[in-house]
Amino acid sequence: MAAPLEICTFCRLARFGVLVRSLGRTTTIDPSRYIVQHRDKVDINISRCYVSEAARQNVIRIPQYLNRRLDQIKKAKSLGKNSVPLARPGRIVISCKRKEFNHYGGQTLGKFDVPALASKGWKHKKSVGDHFTIVGYTKNPALLPVPEEEGTDKGKTVVTEGGDKPLTTFGGLPLEEGILDGLRAMNMAVPTKIQAAAIPAILSGKNVLCAAETGSGKTLCYVVPLLQSLLPEVRESDTDVAQREQGRPLAVIVVPARELTDQVMTVLKTFNSALGKPFKLQIVVGGQGIGNIKKKLEKQVDILVITPGVLNKALYKGFLGMDWVRYLVLDEIDTLLDDSFSDLTLEAISCCQVRVSDVGGVGDGTQVIMAGATMPKRTAEVLGEVVPMESLVTVTTPALHRVMPHVSQKFLRVKPSSKAATLLELVKQDVNEGCPVIVFCNTFSSADWLSHTLRENNIKHSKITGKLSASVRVGIFKEFQDGLTDVLVCTDIASRGLDTVRVQHVINFDFPGAVSDYIHRVGRVGRVGSRSTGKVTSLVCQPYEVDMLWKIETAVRRQAALKGVDANITRKIAKRFMDEFDFPED
Repeated sequence: MAAPLEICTFCRLARFGVLVRSLGRTTTIDPSRYIVQHRDKVDINISRCYVSEAARQNVIRIPQYLNRRLDQIKKAKSLGKNSVPLARPGRIVISCKRKEFNHYGGQTLGKFDVPALASKGWKHKKSVGDHFTIVGYTKNPALLPVPEEEGTDKGKTVVTEGGDKPLTTFGGLPLEEGILDGLRAMNMAVPTKIQAAAIPAILSGKNVLCAAETGSGKTLCYVVPLLQSLLPEVRESDTDVAQREQGRPLAVIVVPARELTDQVMTVLKTFNSALGKPFKLQIVVGGQGIGNIKKKLEKQVDILVITPGVLNKALYKGFLGMDWVRYLVLDEIDTLLDDSFSDLTLEAISCCQVRVSDVGGVGDGTQVIMAGATMPKRTAEVLGEVVPMESLVTVTTPALHRVMPHVSQKFLRVKPSSKAATLLELVKQDVNEGCPVIVFCNTFSSADWLSHTLRENNIKHSKITGKLSASVRVGIFKEFQDGLTDVLVCTDIASRGLDTVRVQHVINFDFPGAVSDYIHRVGRVGRVGSRSTGKVTSLVCQPYEVDMLWKIETAVRRQAALKGVDANITRKIAKRFMDEFDFPED
């Protein structure tokens, strides 16, 4: 006898339907008698069928409303109405190892929304090996848009308190042909955003505070109007200016480091040659002895480039007079107003009769021009002691204090024990590809140890730290610029102001302890005139470094400026000392 057919008692008719289709079209079902009749013969009496336990467990019941919904979806698909269209994500801004933390252009956060950070758990040791990259997602913000793109950036190119209309070409200014020739010699056909706003303001005779992102061409912002304004005076041989005493310059440019003085002097010499060398230029730095300083200042000087320590010493000894100074330029103003330089800087300004009127000519006082890549909150407070704030015009750009959007910046979470091995791998790859790289360290000892490690691994490199004399540092940096070495190990002494257009990769072996330091380090690549936008790689291994990283990642996700930008070196050291020994704050 055949085994009974296993039929589910909850869906007999459905099962019978299948059976009927298998027997043929002439088969009928009698639900009241539970039988299946094929033609004139009863084949199966279902009253004798039973359901096994295995069959009960395998039954899947679908609710009727869900079946109806599935039918609706199938019908919608057949008509081409798949689903509600979702907004497509924009270009990727932050690419993470864990894809759920990726951030795209167009994503916005509310004022009280907490961003989901890829580095949120990086203080835990299990986060080792994680990484994310801020992708270079736009063009260099320092550049003016090309004519066909002006409509896309209209009204957002320059922010200026003076209300001056930005320039689009240098030809729109009343400049000498020789100055235009000098600009062409430096391949500067179109001004950057900060140049387009600052040059007209300075030519108008106003005291100007100029602040813009690193690598945006701030040196030309003051050099071009300074030369244009002084040119008529130095060309006249029968004026009082030509008969002035020795050591009485017409313009003084103050910079905080020896390397910057050489850089500014190179730019001045380029313009002076194009103009027929009408200006008498002089550079005075420390480490040369008081006799050499006196000898240099005994000559007649039109434009003097000097460091703050030597300037103070020359004023005290009487070698230098500020009574003929028409223009006082303070480059890297954030550093010059640091507690370690501020007294020297303010004393130099106080020796001049600062111009108060909006428009001034010869004899109306000294026009003060300040430039910097960061502008701490205390800038106005400190300058208010010597410069009337009502006579000061501030010129800035939208990208000030922001993470550079055109430079790729990668962050690697590494163990302290594997930090050196990771760096060696990165540097060897750069050397093999012929990519010039700068490696930043926070301390002298870290730079010395790293230099020794690279030497042991037969990697040719140079090293710049504050322990080296100024003349030695200049020589080492020139070797790197000339391509004699492709690897430069340095501290933050090489992070400010230097024109490193050759550099294509910056590695933060020690993660910077301040936001301003990170801004200046990143500014070594992606500069105006660079061959490529470059990239930055940062090694993160300590919990206090993660705190700084959170600020950077949060600013990028919120599309906001970095907070806590303060270049006060002395205050940073004091705070670090207080935190280390747990002293209470005042």
